[in-house]
Amino acid sequence: MALCDYESDDQLEVAIRREVKIRQHLHLRDCGERQLTDFSSNDFLSLASNAALGRRFLQRLTSMDSPIMGSSGSRLLVPAPHHIALEAKITKMWTLSAKRIDGVSRSRLDALFFPSGYCANLGFWSTVPQDGDVVLYDEFIHASVLDGLRLGRVGRGLASAKRFLHNDLVDLDRILQEDAESVRAGKTRDHNVLVAVETLYSMEGDITNLSGVLAVVRPFGKRVKVVVDEAHALGVFHLGLSMPPYMKPEEASEVFARTITFGKGPGVAGAAMVVPDYVKPYLVATARSFIFSTAPTVFSVVAVDCALETLDDGTATALAKKLQENIRTLLFLLHKHLSGIPASIASVPIPAPSSRDTAERSPVVPILTPHGEAHAIALGAHLRLRCGAQANPVGYPAVARDATRIRVCVNAGHSHDQLKALAHGVGEWAHAQLTTNAKL
Repeated sequence: MALCDYESDDQLEVAIRREVKIRQHLHLRDCGERQLTDFSSNDFLSLASNAALGRRFLQRLTSMDSPIMGSSGSRLLVPAPHHIALEAKITKMWTLSAKRIDGVSRSRLDALFFPSGYCANLGFWSTVPQDGDVVLYDEFIHASVLDGLRLGRVGRGLASAKRFLHNDLVDLDRILQEDAESVRAGKTRDHNVLVAVETLYSMEGDITNLSGVLAVVRPFGKRVKVVVDEAHALGVFHLGLSMPPYMKPEEASEVFARTITFGKGPGVAGAAMVVPDYVKPYLVATARSFIFSTAPTVFSVVAVDCALETLDDGTATALAKKLQENIRTLLFLLHKHLSGIPASIASVPIPAPSSRDTAERSPVVPILTPHGEAHAIALGAHLRLRCGAQANPVGYPAVARDATRIRVCVNAGHSHDQLKALAHGVGEWAHAQLTTNAKL
């Protein structure tokens, strides 16, 4: 029986089943007995299954004298020496990366460890914007930022939020100019402006011009602060840590705060907010996602510590280089197999690299299927059944209703044959759709 045809006198059950039917593309993945090639996870550097990292983790655990099971409570209730040590390590690493070329860091940084990036963003954005402040956010910013704003002063009408067009520096500058003029004219009192962007957008697969963002906000002085979600960028680029392309090293210290997560490139779990040192105690005292969450287990702390070492010892740099090679290969193959296919059937919005093009690219490669979720689901099924590839369809609410797609995630461990099989499968499906349309 179809979910939408289900009859019951329980109104809640009927409503929930209807929503499940609408969002059928969002479900737990089960590949059954068949082993599929992973093109869906965020394990960009293939560290989640890295044997050397696994051995390092187990050796660290077996050498510990203290209990290593549950954390036993919120950080506000129980001592957490392992967490404190990890935060000190994160702080040191990001302080070094944020120093100017002349060796001077603009402000002291401090890190706070959270169970996940969602919790970190929720905690920051629900507390840091103060009464009267304005938050400007990219229209494609992660849902966790928006949820945090709704829970905080913005949601209570004590602060405001405006979105600017995706990666549009002109639109960002326009809104900042209007805001500054409002203050000068006495229409609004002086306030802080927090600008929220991501380094690498998880659905679009594009990279923010952070140098450009900083250049736009710089004339407005200290009242405008840039906050960067680094979730999908950590370790992906050759400079490591959170230094993306299109950003000068000396500009890193101009970023007010960062969300960094360890469940993607680093291959483990957990997240941290890297903030000015005066912000950390404020988050500890006010961020509900920190206060009312059991602290991450010591297992998670040790895993993150080991993963950070791969960012320091050259392991991640080598994997990032291989990842970029794989991204270039897949983009070339996809554009080749989709040659002659109209964008109304399928398209890849990221341009194919040229032989002289050395720019680093995102490991997220969207394949747009404008005809709706049914087409994205059909393409995903084709890739599973014919190519042995797991690449998931994505629809509303993760993207706009008219922007359904297959979200392909490239990782460093993919072989050329696996990349070739995926691209061939996409082209095979698209050409079949073109033939079917021609017969109608």
